Amino acid sequence: SPYKIAWELDFESAMPKRIVVANPATRLAEAYWYLPFVVTNRTGEERPFVPVFELVDDDGNIHRSDRGIGPYVFQAIKDQQRNALLEPYSRLIGRILVGDDQARIGVAIWPEPKVEMAAFSIFVKGLSGESILVRKTQTGFQKVEKFDDIKSGDDLINLSKTLHLRYVQLGDEVFPGGDPVFKFERGWVMR
Repeated sequence: SPYKIAWELDFESAMPKRIVVANPATRLAEAYWYLPFVVTNRTGEERPFVPVFELVDDDGNIHRSDRGIGPYVFQAIKDQQRNALLEPYSRLIGRILVGDDQARIGVAIWPEPKVEMAAFSIFVKGLSGESILVRKTQTGFQKVEKFDDIKSGDDLINLSKTLHLRYVQLGDEVFPGGDPVFKFERGWVMR
């Protein structure tokens, strides 16, 4: 819907950043990208907060955040951000209380997908209660109006209102992560 038809959490983020951290087990340097954010519930009642962060690189590869990330990576980011209220992804999942004083400050983290990032997108799912169920047909997609209309064997897809953040990093692989990142666009998509 072009208009808000369901609850929506407020989401603000800083620019994505790159960090290189030494793995304590291997002592090798590992590169990561992270997105610091603040989520606030101004909907009037408690809401579930189970975010899904996906980074899509310019080759179309999808990278889900916070998978196999050691706690030492979060600690390095927290130290760099100098924010005692910063929480790891695993502690953010649950219910989010109402009000600005209940805002949650978190970070989504990915192992560096490519040395040269160029253009990339971050999709944030779980910020809105708006979703639709569609049936895949031979000619495209059809919205399922009633559950009684679902037939055995239907190819169903649940689409959720998802925040799309698109970024561009100018530069090359000579100084990875040293070139500035620019926000190109921000908008909602059904995904």
